[in-house]
Amino acid sequence: MGLAIFARKSLKVTAKGDIFIWRKRFDKMDKRFNTPSNIQYLSFNIDGKEFLICNFHGKWSPGSKLDTKQRIRQSYLIKQFLKSKKSPVILCGDFNLMPETKSVAILEKGMNNLIKEYKIISTRSKISLKQHSDNPQYFADYIFVTPDIKVDDFKVISTEISDHLPLLLEFS
Repeated sequence: MGLAIFARKSLKVTAKGDIFIWRKRFDKMDKRFNTPSNIQYLSFNIDGKEFLICNFHGKWSPGSKLDTKQRIRQSYLIKQFLKSKKSPVILCGDFNLMPETKSVAILEKGMNNLIKEYKIISTRSKISLKQHSDNPQYFADYIFVTPDIKVDDFKVISTEISDHLPLLLEFS
C-alpha cells in the first residue's frame, strides 16, 4: 500500500517483486490498521556487482511505535527474506519503530543502522511534531545496509513536504 521504487532506465534491473509481511495480497482492508503490508525489492547490477534494495512500510498501529507481537514478527520475516539473498542489501522505509525497540535490534543484526551511525536526531518533520505535540515521536524511518555497502554519504533532508523527512543515501 503506497510503496514505490523508481530506477533509472540505465540501471540493469535483474529481479523485482514483493513479499507480504503482514496479511496477504488483496486481503480485505476492513480497518486502516489491518491493511496488508509488504516489502518491495529490486535487484540490480552495476559493473558486474549485484545489489538488492528493499522498501518497507511497517505497521503503524498502535501509534506508539513501540514493540508489539506483530512488529517483532515483521522484523523476523524481513530478516528471513534477506537471509535468502547473497548480494549487498539496502533496507529502507517507514518502519514505524522507535530506535530502542527489539524490532529495530532484530533488523540491526548483521546490518548497519545509518540512523544510529550518523546520530540522526529525527526522521520526522515539524508537521508530525505539531500533530503529535503531546507525544512527539522523532523516529519512524530507517536505512539499514549490509557491511559490504560502502556509504559515500547519508543525510536526512529537512523539508516540510510530509510528516516524514526524506533520507538520502549515496553508496558504491
